[in-house]
Amino acid sequence: MARPWSRLALGCLMSGLAVTVVAAHAGASRRPAQESHGWTIPPDAARLESPVPGDASVVARGRRLYESRCRRCHGPSGRGDGPEAERDEPPGDLTDPARAARNPDGVVFYKVWNGRRSPRMPAFKTELSRDEVWAVVHYVKTLRRGAGDRSR
Repeated sequence: MARPWSRLALGCLMSGLAVTVVAAHAGASRRPAQESHGWTIPPDAARLESPVPGDASVVARGRRLYESRCRRCHGPSGRGDGPEAERDEPPGDLTDPARAARNPDGVVFYKVWNGRRSPRMPAFKTELSRDEVWAVVHYVKTLRRGAGDRSR
C-alpha cells in the first residue's frame, strides 16, 4: 500500500505538469509574432503599407541602396547568388513570384529592417532610414519575374 504522502506528492507533481502544459499552450496561442524559416514576423506586418510612393525616383534610390547593401548576398538580379551568399543556406530568390506572394510589402520591410540570425540576414535599421528601406522594397518588387518587361 502506497503511503498517503507519496500519493500527495504524485498528485502535486501531476498538477504542476498540467499547469505547465496549459500555460505553455496559452502562451503559444498569444504569441505576438509568427515564426517561419528563422523569421519572427509580427502578425500585423503583412498589413503594413509603404508611406513612400513607388515612383521612378524612389525605385532608382532603392536600386542604389540594393546595389550597396543587398547585392553582395542576393546577387545582381536578386536570385540569392551574390559573392557573400551563404552556400549551405543561400538568401531568398527575390525573383520568385511564389515567394513574393508569401511576402507582402510590409513583411519584406520587416525582414530588411530587423534581419535574422540564422540563416544570416543583417538588420538594416541602424544603417538605413525607414524611407530608405521602403525604397529598397519598391526596387525589389521590380526584380520579380513577370514585373515590367524584364526577361529572365
